[in-house]
Amino acid sequence: MSPQSSLMTPGFQQHARLLNDLAHSATARRVYEMMSGALMWEDEKADLPSSALGWFRAALAYRSSVILGQPRAEFEPIWGALQRVAPRWPGFQAERCTPRPELVDFLNAQGEAPSVYLIVSTTRSAGAGSRSPEENKMANPRPCADAGWRVPFAFESPRPAPLRPSVCAGGITRR
Repeated sequence: MSPQSSLMTPGFQQHARLLNDLAHSATARRVYEMMSGALMWEDEKADLPSSALGWFRAALAYRSSVILGQPRAEFEPIWGALQRVAPRWPGFQAERCTPRPELVDFLNAQGEAPSVYLIVSTTRSAGAGSRSPEENKMANPRPCADAGWRVPFAFESPRPAPLRPSVCAGGITRR
């Protein structure tokens, strides 16, 4: 099974259409989405289920690889499929997909001392667990697929500790 086919979920088209409904904001800040190692703007994220995060992060990673002049061919089919399903997604704006010095510098600086990371993570939906919605926001979300885990928000954090693989399949945790 190819990497892109394992990231394409059965609900891809349904969830990708949510991106098509997002409004472009000329004032949206660019941020570093650390789970994909990619550039993202604040107006590009929809309320996606955790099962959709693989292809979403792959699309972000592909765009960043194009900006850096090193396209990751394994994610190109996902990018193309997303362009067909959600052509109005703010992430397809030409100024966000074209290699420009300020975008290249932003991505290259992430290994040095970034000030803001955007973590697209999962938290348990209200009613899906024993925690209240406020407790969910304060909890350390796990990037594990689990029925009832959704992505209702993304949050900013200071530069995180180094990452290492967790026991959760495909997940990442702090050291």
